[in-house]
Amino acid sequence: MALHRLALDTSEEDWERVLRINLTGSFLTAQAAARRMVAQESGRIIQIGSISGQRGNMGGVAYGASKAAVMHMCKVMAVELSNSGVMVNAIAPGPIETGISSHGPTRKQGYLDRIPAGRYGTVEAVANAALFLASDECEWITGHVLNVDGGYGAAGLAYDPAEITR
Repeated sequence: MALHRLALDTSEEDWERVLRINLTGSFLTAQAAARRMVAQESGRIIQIGSISGQRGNMGGVAYGASKAAVMHMCKVMAVELSNSGVMVNAIAPGPIETGISSHGPTRKQGYLDRIPAGRYGTVEAVANAALFLASDECEWITGHVLNVDGGYGAAGLAYDPAEITR
């Protein structure tokens, strides 16, 4: 199974497998957790989206579509469950090499050229965001997608600042 393929090279089998893992798996897990949390009238559900679900990244037709759907599911579940004391949010990590997917040199440089923080993220950065969303300090936040991406999602055109003064 390929996580990333060009749209014309994505087989139906790859498409369906990525959606089953990323979208269906997220839905069934959140649904099971929500049932218990609604019964206890409190809880936090944290979905894992991706900046690839917010941007049209090359080679990400199945992955990006599945992650966009996860982030939408977060918003729907937040609307449906917040009145029961269950807050639902999502994290959209930016580029992080986890071993599941590795980035070739041009892809890596492409990301680095567009991340204002100038580096890839870490698993720890995503874990810290999850800890915040699960904490009592996050009592009234629901339906939010928190980008943990070094500014990638916020970035527009970047160029040499010296050119501004010309």
